[in-house]
Amino acid sequence: LGEGQKARILGTVDRQLREITSPANRDALQIKGKADAEATKKYGDAFSQDPEFYAFMKTLESYTKIVGSNTSLVLSSDSDIYKYLKKIKVD
Repeated sequence: LGEGQKARILGTVDRQLREITSPANRDALQIKGKADAEATKKYGDAFSQDPEFYAFMKTLESYTKIVGSNTSLVLSSDSDIYKYLKKIKVD
């Protein structure tokens, strides 16, 4: 095959690939957007029933993002996580 013919074939294949994947990507984004919106609504509904629990969960989420599994923490007594941990009663 000549270089020109090779380039035309590759261009055709590339165009066909975009035509196939573009609608699939669009559909996937729409589905994900709807699912994210539904999840956000459900979280909002659940957490509105107990705002303190919501605040606790958000605090835990933030710590899990910044702290590794083998990390030791030194907490200030006025930190959010300390405030929640102090309330826990251990039997």
